Amino acid sequence: MDEQFEDREFWDSSETKVKLHESSLSAVYHFKLWIGTVRSLKQNVSDYKTAIFGQKVIAYVDVLGTVIDKVSYGKTDIYVLDDGSGVISCHVIKHTAELERIAELRASLQTDSSIMLICNEEDDGLENLLTILEKEKSEYSVGETLHVQGKLSFYKEEWKIFANTIRVVEFEEENHRCIELHHLYKNIYKRNE
Repeated sequence: MDEQFEDREFWDSSETKVKLHESSLSAVYHFKLWIGTVRSLKQNVSDYKTAIFGQKVIAYVDVLGTVIDKVSYGKTDIYVLDDGSGVISCHVIKHTAELERIAELRASLQTDSSIMLICNEEDDGLENLLTILEKEKSEYSVGETLHVQGKLSFYKEEWKIFANTIRVVEFEEENHRCIELHHLYKNIYKRNE
C-alpha cells in the first residue's frame, strides 16, 4: 500500500500557512477612535481599503463628532464632523423611500382597525418605534452630535467614512464616550503598538 503513495506529491501545510498570512483575508478590526487619529492613519499597502493602527489592520471605525457642515448630493448626504481632535467627512445614503414607508405606517396606524386591535390606546410601543425609526433615517443638522459607525475610505489623500449606522447622541453619552476613549487609548491601544 505504501508503494502507491511513493510517487504522489503531498500537501505541505507550511506552504499554505504562508499564503494565508500574506492574503488579504487577515484579521480586520473595528476601533473606536478620535477623529484626529483616524485622519493620521497610514494606508495599508497590501489592501488600499484598510488602514494600519499600531500592529492592527482597520477597515471600520466608530467615531463621535458634532456636525459643522452638511452637503447634499442626489442620494447622498455628506456630514462634516468635528470632535475637537480633527475633522472628517461622513457619507450617508439618503433613505427617502424608507421615510415614506414609515409615514404610510403611521397613517395606517390611525385608520386601520386591524392594527388598532393589536395595540390598544394605552400601548404606544408601535408609535414610539416609528418615531425612533424616523429619527434614525432623517437628516441631521449643524450643531447635532452624531455617533457614526462605518467603513473607512481613502480618497484624494484623505480618510472618509461611509456610514453604516448613524444616530444623534445626548450630552451625557458624549461625556461617557470621552472617558471611554481615554481609557481605551491609555490601557488597550498602547499595548498593541
